[in-house]
Amino acid sequence: MKKMLLLSTSITLSTLLFTGCNVVKHSVTYPAYLNASNMDGTKARMYSEKYGLHGGYLKLMEEQEWEGDIKNINNFDEKKQIEMIKQNALLIERINNPSELLQLEAVSQDWSNIMYIKNPTDKVKKLAFGNEDNLLKTIREYPSMIKHIDNPSENLQLEAIKFGGSYIEYIKDPSPNVQLKAVKSQDLNIKYIKNPSELIKSEAVRNNWRSISYIENPNETLQIEAVKKDWEAIKYIKNPTLAAKIEASKNAKMVRTNHKMKDYVLLDKYIKIEIKDDYEYSIKNLTNQFININNISFYYGKGSKGNDIYSTESFTLPPNSIKSLSFTHPEDVLYDKGPHVNFGFAVNYSIGTKNLEAYKVNKYLIAEFIEYKKY
Repeated sequence: MKKMLLLSTSITLSTLLFTGCNVVKHSVTYPAYLNASNMDGTKARMYSEKYGLHGGYLKLMEEQEWEGDIKNINNFDEKKQIEMIKQNALLIERINNPSELLQLEAVSQDWSNIMYIKNPTDKVKKLAFGNEDNLLKTIREYPSMIKHIDNPSENLQLEAIKFGGSYIEYIKDPSPNVQLKAVKSQDLNIKYIKNPSELIKSEAVRNNWRSISYIENPNETLQIEAVKKDWEAIKYIKNPTLAAKIEASKNAKMVRTNHKMKDYVLLDKYIKIEIKDDYEYSIKNLTNQFININNISFYYGKGSKGNDIYSTESFTLPPNSIKSLSFTHPEDVLYDKGPHVNFGFAVNYSIGTKNLEAYKVNKYLIAEFIEYKKY
């Protein structure tokens, strides 16, 4: 009859195994057992349940020894390092300037281990990338692994982008055919392609007009193609041509803006109004007399009820003076539709007994008020 008894105290843990009259005692101090674990006893308890008290202790000691070997891997000779690489090929990453023999050992286990080698030799690259079937199998499971393959074949490139055109990001020099297939999706994959051809640009815009945002200096044909698909494309063109603005303005609507026409000037014999920036304008007295400004009306924005007009209170301009004024409209005004909208000033003022008026409200394409932004 076999009996098993586990005795534990705060000082020792002992396993006593009774087999007939034979007694085998494995005594391990509890503090030593817990100290063998670097997880405050968590591993100790787990291993004691799995391997028994003594077996768990030996397992912990083995782990600590292995961890010590890993820390000192660069101090070992090549023979010892190879033994360790055979057990865990990923340790190649911890070895400074690993020999070709070590590199080959790691890559022979799995070609993808080459990613952990800083400067693989040509022989190691050949071993890693020489079997396209193995590469293809990996790409089908992990498409992003294409980035670790030197000069992948077009077949491998096409396999990767089957899982999504965005995987072209991981291909250093994708073939024209691969580029074309990548931009045919609805995604903005052109942003991953360096120096795309006009054909690739056109195909990208045709499939997603927002692609125009990622095309540097798009030609007029591309601009027009994008705004025909959606007038909002004009927002993402840094320097749109007049033809593109005209096309966008045909359908643009509900445009909210704070943008001002910086080239606007109202000038008559006595006063001059200029736009300083999107927040201020100036009015200049061109005479040697005092001018009483009775009202300045600013035409900016247009809704269903007509032009939006913002007025100032009266003030006096001394002779040959300039006064800066802030625009008094809300932060953003609305132009409800194009193609043309009004922008300008009307001024009522007095010089002595004369009551005078100046008026200049220009028509601009609504697209002129749409500011560029990156998508």
